[in-house]
Amino acid sequence: ASPGLAGLGPGALEEALDEASAPYAEVPPSVARALREPRLSGDEAQSLARAYVLGGRLRQELEAQVLEELRTEGAPDDPRAAELDGAVVGGYHSLVPLDDRSRGHSPKCYGVPTTLYKGTSPRDGQPCTLRRIDGSVAVSAEEVERVAAPWRAFSHPHVVQLRDAFIAAPSAGQAAAGAGPRPYFVHEFFGGAQTVETAFFVRMASAQVAEGDLWPLVVQLVSALAAIHAAGMSCRGLD
Repeated sequence: ASPGLAGLGPGALEEALDEASAPYAEVPPSVARALREPRLSGDEAQSLARAYVLGGRLRQELEAQVLEELRTEGAPDDPRAAELDGAVVGGYHSLVPLDDRSRGHSPKCYGVPTTLYKGTSPRDGQPCTLRRIDGSVAVSAEEVERVAAPWRAFSHPHVVQLRDAFIAAPSAGQAAAGAGPRPYFVHEFFGGAQTVETAFFVRMASAQVAEGDLWPLVVQLVSALAAIHAAGMSCRGLD
């Protein structure tokens, strides 16, 4: 061991850095210099190291998000999962149903029924969300691109990024039921994300929502809407 670490005690530095699995490739130089000081006690070193690593709750949330992003199978009791086995839409594969049909209704976009999937991008292998428009909407590829172009170019930390838009032919079963080509809109995927309905009207229906839980949501919505309007666009749906 380096002589400069003698004041830390046996394994103190390693324990401090390993405790929360630091996501950094290296410790910032200022911290490294401080940790090398012989006068720094073991407790002081651990306290300093903890300031630069992820803590318990945030670490757990990020781990859950990563696991959800890596998941490639739907719920075993979901009959839609079998229909999607091996399905490829617009090059997107490993499709998994995302919308909760146990709620007794299908999600809607602009008042039109939609179906939501998680898929894997053929371009970069990253997980993404596909929203299929299911209503009786007849649109051309040019119209879909015209609608999608400004949103594809728009970026904001509180708006899920649109990555792609296309029209795909129906599956054999859908075609047999009389369905025609359907528009798809592809967005970023965030593992473990919840809709406002699920977070505040389903899981917390029996409890009073604290004001402190609402303000972060309101601030993000106002920030997003201000940016959307500043770009000359409008937002007609919030999930």
